Amino acid sequence: MIRSLTALRGCGLLTAHGLWRFAQALAWEGPNASALLGFRARLTPRRPGLCDGVESLTWRELHRRVQCLAGVLAQTHGIGSGDRVALVARRGIPFVEAFYALCRLGAHVTVLDPDAGALRRSRVLIRDRFRAVLRESEFRPEGRDSFGGMDVSLEAAREAAASRAPAFLGPRGGGRISVLTGGTTGEPRVAQRSSSPVAVARPFLGLLSRVDLHACRELAVCSPVHHGFGLSALLIGTFLGPRIHVWDRWCTEFASDRIRCCAVDTVAAVPQMLSRILDADGFSLRGVRRFLCGGARLDPALARRGLEAMDGALHNLYGSSEAGFSILALPEDLEECPDTLGRALPGVSVRILDPEGGQVPFPGVGEIAVESSWAMESTAGRTCRTGDLGRMDPQGRFFLVGRVDDMLVSGGENVYPSDVEDAVLAHPDVREAVAWPVEDPDFGERLAMAVVVVGRELTEDAIREWLRPRLARYQMPARILVLGSLPWTAAGKPDRKALEGRLKEP
Repeated sequence: MIRSLTALRGCGLLTAHGLWRFAQALAWEGPNASALLGFRARLTPRRPGLCDGVESLTWRELHRRVQCLAGVLAQTHGIGSGDRVALVARRGIPFVEAFYALCRLGAHVTVLDPDAGALRRSRVLIRDRFRAVLRESEFRPEGRDSFGGMDVSLEAAREAAASRAPAFLGPRGGGRISVLTGGTTGEPRVAQRSSSPVAVARPFLGLLSRVDLHACRELAVCSPVHHGFGLSALLIGTFLGPRIHVWDRWCTEFASDRIRCCAVDTVAAVPQMLSRILDADGFSLRGVRRFLCGGARLDPALARRGLEAMDGALHNLYGSSEAGFSILALPEDLEECPDTLGRALPGVSVRILDPEGGQVPFPGVGEIAVESSWAMESTAGRTCRTGDLGRMDPQGRFFLVGRVDDMLVSGGENVYPSDVEDAVLAHPDVREAVAWPVEDPDFGERLAMAVVVVGRELTEDAIREWLRPRLARYQMPARILVLGSLPWTAAGKPDRKALEGRLKEP
């Protein structure tokens, strides 16, 4: 707690001036996420706030743009407190302005994946009965939108806002912030949480007590902001006040260049992005002091590479769309156990449960369950079952084993995909690997696997020879695909549908 308070003082909150500015922001904006931006704009108005490589805004300029855009959305389109609004935009400055403008109005904001495809977005819009969708023109459908609500052009709204003065809107209540979850194959589900800064206070303070984020001056939010990890990084960065670097689209070369040239000291990225940067230009990470990996599983081989490239600056932050961030592995944890998720953050309760909800005795495997104030609204204050299988060691460190729906019973034996992935990733010429269950007429289920090889050429037979002394017979994959690269979703997770399609190819 003392470290958290020291950090809060370091970022300007626990001072007389900081407390006064925070109270002003809450009184003027209301208890919603835009109060974080209002606080930062009042405390450090002239400090650089947001940069996309082309344009750079101070916190005051960003706040003013948000106020003007909120005025247009309210006065021209009638969007207000409690309205369900979907936001579809790339992750650059327009997204940030639109997101905070909707929060400023007290709307219930659902952030949709711009790369999910028009048909998938349309199903969500119709199913969840949004009053409006605010989107960039490239994501507008041809012809009339079938969901029946208002279709608002983000470009047109921003153009109108540029010629207006900030509107007086008065304080608004905190609407919900929602992201979609559901993995790579399932129908998307909405994970909702309150936009009130109070809701995130305990897990945020826990994170602040473990990582010196208050010392951050240049933050690169590489993770997609339409998923929980990237959106949390944006909110935390807004509160702490470093210059935040965002980009419309992910490009490894561009990201490496910006990290190096802008002296970025803190990065939030999914493991796939870390791997790409290390392959392209690992030297660009030498000045990074805090690299927060999250959003997907960090495999042990990649953790070792990251630790070596950044002199031990790598952190692994575990969370889920439903439960928020909850477990953190510090560099020293990863040095000792590269496959660990880390320990529960202060203020967050993490347990390993059996299917009936009972505590699994050590060292058994069960479902990871989290209790946190930052969990989605339907589970806040209660236990949120993440769907991830895990275990805990005597030191209180957690380890990911797989997904509840991924664990398979092959010939009567339990098989966990992560065990097989770790075995093949130990091969010096294998860079990436993913395993998943497929139906089998003899064993009920078996694993299929896809691997990416670097260095010398490896065949499926050679990989099997490597795996035989390291796996039990029932763990051996039925199929092994050797690929030049893995297909990935925008969230940085392997694209199962694409891989399953590759299995069906002759």
